[in-house]
Amino acid sequence: MATAGRPKSPPIWHPMHPTAKLKLDRFVTSGALADYARLRNFDLGHHGNVSTLSPYIRHRVMTEEAVLREALSNAPYSRIEKFVQEVFWRTYWKGWLQMRPSVWADYRQETSNQDFKNKGYLFAIEGKTGIDCFDFWVQELIKTGYLHNHARMWFASIWIFTLKLPWVLGADFFYRHLLDGDAASNTLSWRWVAGLQTVGKTYLARPDNIEKFTNGRFSPQGLSQEAPALQGPPNPKPEPLFLNTHIPDDLENTAILITEDDVSSDHLPNDLPRVFLPSHAPMSDVVQSFKNSVLDDIPEYESGQYKRYLISTPPIGYAADRVTALDIPVIPVTRAYDALCWPLATKGFFPFKENIPKLLNTLGL
Repeated sequence: MATAGRPKSPPIWHPMHPTAKLKLDRFVTSGALADYARLRNFDLGHHGNVSTLSPYIRHRVMTEEAVLREALSNAPYSRIEKFVQEVFWRTYWKGWLQMRPSVWADYRQETSNQDFKNKGYLFAIEGKTGIDCFDFWVQELIKTGYLHNHARMWFASIWIFTLKLPWVLGADFFYRHLLDGDAASNTLSWRWVAGLQTVGKTYLARPDNIEKFTNGRFSPQGLSQEAPALQGPPNPKPEPLFLNTHIPDDLENTAILITEDDVSSDHLPNDLPRVFLPSHAPMSDVVQSFKNSVLDDIPEYESGQYKRYLISTPPIGYAADRVTALDIPVIPVTRAYDALCWPLATKGFFPFKENIPKLLNTLGL
């Protein structure tokens, strides 16, 4: 059985825009973008074959639109179609969940009812399962806040079908430790592996597939050979979206309320004071440190400071829940990108994907 040792030192996830821009520049000019479709599924350990921009996009230190613009300025869509589609995947998930808030509410309720002291769960999150790749990925995730996307799929499949652990506990573990974890991408990806998102369609982690796409670093034994879909209620029908892109004229005694979902909020007036509203989401010290660094110059929200607040429309998740719970006068202003894309997420990704060329054209990309 191949071994890979302990995870190396964490990558430099400096949470400022210049670092994100440097990562993006290197990715699109180094040849990695051109090779993305061919190499993206390989978890090589160093992650040099993927962009690693997701922590910045998740917090909108850098926006999806900015990433797409630079990528497409270096190569035509026909050559980098797969990379463009992956950027839109995160957007699609957000739109899908935005129209089905009950899926998030059900996840939170089900998670709150779980036994976090279960021995099987504790062995799993401590990396003591005896499955070489899984235990390595546990340590990599805890230490660095990142996992390759293919490793996330294998991890979730092993968690659900081999270890027989509740999928919501796995999704919660990921959310706590992923620098790029957001409610939509994380929750719905776990649901997809489990057969709840695309009903009946599951993802099975196979030893030969893991060995191939880790270049022989791992060859796990004892994995489940079956992935029976979990049973759950049918997906709810999409609800109407209420999206506002208009900024009111009267901004007296108004501030911008910043959340972790859009720290730049650069579509809102830059001459207004800004305050940060913590989401109170569960998170590791690594993730907390990243978020703190992003927001270290923005004062925290205090009750009664301002008459009302503008906020970049928060997608369904912990930040949106916190805003709702506070019951303060807030005017959500949706980015034009989100207002254009979210309404198209009524069905699966393939119908959404057909709209990507038209979306790029409308966005001027």
